[in-house]
Parts: sequence; structure tokens; C-alpha cells
Amino acid sequence: MARYGGWTLADIARINHTTVDALLAESPPATPKTGSRRVGGRHVQASTAGKREALQGLFVRSRWEANVGLWLQWQGIPFQYEPRRFVFPGITGANASYLPDFYLLAEDRYLEVKGWLAPGDQTKLKRMATHYPEVRIELIRGPFFREVCRTRVCQLIPGYECRHTGYR
Repeated sequence: MARYGGWTLADIARINHTTVDALLAESPPATPKTGSRRVGGRHVQASTAGKREALQGLFVRSRWEANVGLWLQWQGIPFQYEPRRFVFPGITGANASYLPDFYLLAEDRYLEVKGWLAPGDQTKLKRMATHYPEVRIELIRGPFFREVCRTRVCQLIPGYECRHTGYR
């Protein structure tokens, strides 16, 4: 299992909620994200792509990507966002290249954030294994985010965007 700054998902699951509650008592309440609007009693955003102040103005393509960046930042793990595009020789069309989301500098590996693994995404990952077998890629999917929220660690990460922190 992947470790992030000494933490794994199993570690998160073991966090004592009283400890989390004590840490949360020290934190200011979350406010809705700028640019959101109220719909049916809650704040919603038309698109989750955009610059994130908590990530020093970094433009990310989704809320999940923003949250992974915030998680890495919180853990003190140095990363680059979309630093390299891998081009597949002899391939043309929509799946001719691949741009991983995060590169972890100290670990020399990439993280790809995916909610749903579309057929095109599967094709790109298979091509990466064929054309760049030395490149390590780890998928970050829904279970990671559910565990961070289930254990309420999301409330400890500055700027994290989920229902527990006031972001919708």
C-alpha cells in the first residue's frame, strides 16, 4: 500500500476521532468556495477546474486533483503538477499521448487521479506500460477520498474540498 509522508489509508482508518475533534476545535470554520452559488440549500460550483489559492494559485482540472495536491502539500511531499507529457510513437488521434496528474519528486513516480476509468484512459495506461515500462504510475481513485472523508481527516487539511469542509 502506498505511503504518503508516513501515512497510509490504514493509518487514517485508525485515527481516534477524539483526536480529530480536538484538532478541529482549533481550526476556524470553513467558508463556501468563492464563486459558488446556493442551489437547494447548498453551495454548488458549475465547474471544479480552476486555480486554488491553497495550492499557491495552481490551476487543476478537478476537485479531486486539488484534494490530492492539498493532501501531498499537507504531508510535506514535494510534487509537480502535470510536468511531462508522454508521447506514444507511431500513434495518432485522441490517445496519442498521456499527461499524468502528479509527479512525486522524491519517489520518482506519478499519480493519476481518476473517478471513472474511461476506455480511452485504459488505453493510455496500457500504452504507458508498453512504451514506458520504467515509469511508475499509481491510480488514486474513489476509495482514497472516501476514506479521507470517513475518518474526517479532510477537516485537518487546509483548503480540502468536500462536504465536511463546507465545499460542495
